[in-house]
Amino acid sequence: MIITPLSVGAFQTNCYIVQDDNSTFLIDAPAPGEVIINKLKQNKLIPDLLILTHGHFDHVLGIKELKKEFPNLKIAISAQDSKYLSDDGERITRDIAFFNEDLFYNKMVSYLPVDKADIILKEGDVIKGLTVIETPGHTPGSICLLSDSERVLFSGDTLFQSSIGRTDFYNSNYSDMVSSLNKLKSLDDDIIVLPGHGPSTKIGFEKKNNPYL
Repeated sequence: MIITPLSVGAFQTNCYIVQDDNSTFLIDAPAPGEVIINKLKQNKLIPDLLILTHGHFDHVLGIKELKKEFPNLKIAISAQDSKYLSDDGERITRDIAFFNEDLFYNKMVSYLPVDKADIILKEGDVIKGLTVIETPGHTPGSICLLSDSERVLFSGDTLFQSSIGRTDFYNSNYSDMVSSLNKLKSLDDDIIVLPGHGPSTKIGFEKKNNPYL
């Protein structure tokens, strides 16, 4: 497995281009999608799947451009957060408005609409060799994706280096986040964590240094 990270957009959201033996797929799709598209074209790669760790705007607003360039791209997300993709942008625009900046708002909503999910994921599903771990808290349907063979966890906005995802959004839940972090604490120390924002880390490092763990 070859993993190429990209930091994209106003929130420096991480997108991961993943190449396995047979295909190329993406983890998360921040806007502008053209940044991701250019990197894919540069390496002559055509993704067939986009897996979303959750539905927040800074992880999904690149979908519109990606689907235009790669119309056969399938979208996978949890059942709870699939609502972000199926409500005509109501949840997404509500989250964008949370930041109360008109110019930012106008730019972000220009990336709507996004396409609905093709694949609904749940705890224990295996997709592209990644096992789905449900980790609600940041959003109701946040997930992490574990490759046991590669010793890698895509943690979305659940776990960051020395921090965790925010739980002050309208549908976040700190109690759920604590339960989700306890799940991740059970993973082996050598697992590399590839988060939705910021640098990579390891589970062992986070157990010792992250105040939330």
